Amino acid sequence: ADIYCSHFVNGTYQQPENLGEAINTSFYETDPFVAPDESYLLFACTGRDDALTGNGAIYPRGDIYISFKKDGKWKTAKNMGAPVNSGAEESNPFVSADGKTLFFTSEINFVTMPMSKSFNYDDLENHLHSPANGLGDIYEIEFDKIIKQ
Repeated sequence: ADIYCSHFVNGTYQQPENLGEAINTSFYETDPFVAPDESYLLFACTGRDDALTGNGAIYPRGDIYISFKKDGKWKTAKNMGAPVNSGAEESNPFVSADGKTLFFTSEINFVTMPMSKSFNYDDLENHLHSPANGLGDIYEIEFDKIIKQ
């Protein structure tokens, strides 16, 4: 899966164009979000060497990447790192209309976070039926501060 762009010219979408090696790899780039002014592109990718891994993951996890557009060309995408990405699967980036908040999904779970105590069966059952159970939750973070770094 790669990310493509199709320009809208005279009321018709043109032939899609692959965004090239600055964005796409032999892995799976998905879930693109383009800034309204096209200054940056966020997307998810699974399988890149710079993906954050941890917690004994034996298969590739998805991370969120960012590329900036300079002089009409996309620059090499970079892993957004923590606190956006973790050793779990992150995807579906979306920025609020005011550009201040990044929303994304993560499969981070109670086992991957530091645990303050051992669980008994009831604790485990409660965690499995609550947010951060590893089945995917929506998170938000102050994006305007991250993007200025």
